[in-house]
Amino acid sequence: VMDDKTRRILFTLLQNNKLKAMEGCVSTGKEANVYLGLGAEEEDVAIKVYKTGVLQFKDRDRYVEGDRRFQGVCLSNSRKMVKAWAEKEYRNLNRMVNCGLFAPQPMILKEHIVVMSLIGKGSKAAPRLKDAAPSLNPARLTKVYWSLVRALRRMYHCANLVHGDLSEYNILYHDKKLAIIDVSQAVERTHINADYFLRVDCKNMTAFFYKKGVQTLTPAALRECIMSPMPEQPDFEGATDIAEGAKPVTDACSGTGPAGFVRQYEIDHIKEVRTTVREAFEKDFNAECVALEDALDDRSWLGEAEIVSLEELDPEYVMGEGCM
Repeated sequence: VMDDKTRRILFTLLQNNKLKAMEGCVSTGKEANVYLGLGAEEEDVAIKVYKTGVLQFKDRDRYVEGDRRFQGVCLSNSRKMVKAWAEKEYRNLNRMVNCGLFAPQPMILKEHIVVMSLIGKGSKAAPRLKDAAPSLNPARLTKVYWSLVRALRRMYHCANLVHGDLSEYNILYHDKKLAIIDVSQAVERTHINADYFLRVDCKNMTAFFYKKGVQTLTPAALRECIMSPMPEQPDFEGATDIAEGAKPVTDACSGTGPAGFVRQYEIDHIKEVRTTVREAFEKDFNAECVALEDALDDRSWLGEAEIVSLEELDPEYVMGEGCM
């Protein structure tokens, strides 16, 4: 990943005091490596360096094609493709942060390198949800699940984005909050493949939490929950401006928007949702899952304590900002 061009860019950033230091590698992936570093204010940062090889970006054009923000990108040129990929990461993170989502704050974009704030404590990166989950009890995991639902709704309605590759590997768990990362492939919800990507995301997250013992919505019900318009709020259509740093122009993305909808979804429409869950179980899951669902008494698929205590929870959790 550290070819001559990459080294020259990093050296220039260090020489111009945009970076104070670059340290060890935090994670490696098929498309990029992430390194620890110190920013201009000597704050901890993550330096994401995309690999420029053709093989790493094979079949990734489906995420760029149809995205109006990247019209004219030469998909056959690996250098231009990886540059567009880094720009997507930067702009998508910027949208998410401006919508109030807990995510890395993008700071510098230079060719195929993105510098962003570090999610973690000190110089130690936060663990992935996959690594953090074994230490969480079932009650906490349930709250984490519903916090993720809120985050995905805010990402969909406010940032106007569908992740497209969501899994337990690209969600960080820090201070009882979730941070969605690796959003270079995220597409706008009007993208031709957005619905397909959303279905895959819902399937992946349902499978993960279900295996951990959380009584989840089915993939179909989760998709419905994410896509359904927020009550008493117009569907947010101004997210295109957020990519440039503008503030949201409606209250749809404030604390009362997504959280308020999910509370209503959890409580007021619980019977309707349960019907959807039952139908989905009968259609999509095997006999063991259907038998399990049939054995649940009314509301228990969500968790009686969750329903009863939602109004009594910490404001931070009720507003959807954490997983307390």
